[in-house]
Amino acid sequence: MAALSFHLTNGDHAAALLRASGLPGEVRAWRDMLDAGPLRPDPDEALLHERARYFERTMGIPSELFLAGCREQELLLEKRVQTASVTLWFEHDLYDQTMLLYLLHRLSRLAGPDTDIGLIAIDRYPGVEPFLGLGQLTPAQLAGLWPRRVRLERAALALGSRLWQAYASPQPDALPPLLRGSLGELRLAGAALARHLERFPSVRDGLSRPERTALELLAAGETDAAAWFRAFTDREPGYGLGDLAFWRLAEGLLAAQPEPLAAGVDGPVRLPRFAEPPPASLRLRLTPYARQVLDGRAQRLPASGTDRWLGGCLLRGGEAPQWRWDAARWRLARP
Repeated sequence: MAALSFHLTNGDHAAALLRASGLPGEVRAWRDMLDAGPLRPDPDEALLHERARYFERTMGIPSELFLAGCREQELLLEKRVQTASVTLWFEHDLYDQTMLLYLLHRLSRLAGPDTDIGLIAIDRYPGVEPFLGLGQLTPAQLAGLWPRRVRLERAALALGSRLWQAYASPQPDALPPLLRGSLGELRLAGAALARHLERFPSVRDGLSRPERTALELLAAGETDAAAWFRAFTDREPGYGLGDLAFWRLAEGLLAAQPEPLAAGVDGPVRLPRFAEPPPASLRLRLTPYARQVLDGRAQRLPASGTDRWLGGCLLRGGEAPQWRWDAARWRLARP
């Protein structure tokens, strides 16, 4: 291992475990929700402010907190890549893999020809079932992953950059052809981006995969909001949705489209925002319209006022989606 090592991972818990692992070097938890909010292939200061406003409006995250955190970690990355080897520790879900691809895109521009950049990315660990992420492991188990570190050559950085640019593009149809090729060390990113494509409205019923799963859980009797969230993460671990992102998904189901797909059992529903406690004794139910959509008797119409960003593609609330996911042909199609 190089004398100077810089470790990047997602989440404060995983970072704390890495610091306790005995592996030398500085550990940093990268923070950004690149599976949500406005994106463009090459971020700039204007996009940073746009994303800050989005997360403050939709999730209640203070914009100044978001801006300060993003600026500080970008500056640190630019400094460390000049003097240290970089090791990227990321798990398999969409939340982590979009972060990884963004970092590869940045490193493809920042790293010199002799910069040592390595990757440790796993989607399973013996004896840990179900495997959700690095935060489930002990410090000793994390240290034991070090021999699995893969040094990324320039071709891998370039591939990561291409995948990021396709993901963050407003024209998402370039992504499926990229995923059909060999991705080598970035195979987990390929699987995560395939799940991303399933977030687009289906040509069958207008539901995304996460929306259908959430509604099916309500139909199966998961009416308590907190239990509903836990059941969703158990069913769909590949998305890595945190609570704030899940409540954002739920808001779209609760919005009129022209009728809502879900409703509160006891009246109007207010879902928690940033730094607020999880809902206590909040119960939800399916609406008759949702049952029609699940049964294939109706189409899910886009809810007014609930714009959705899928990578760099904006689906505007109240408008017919520009892109739909055709699972049978494995492609994005215009309606």
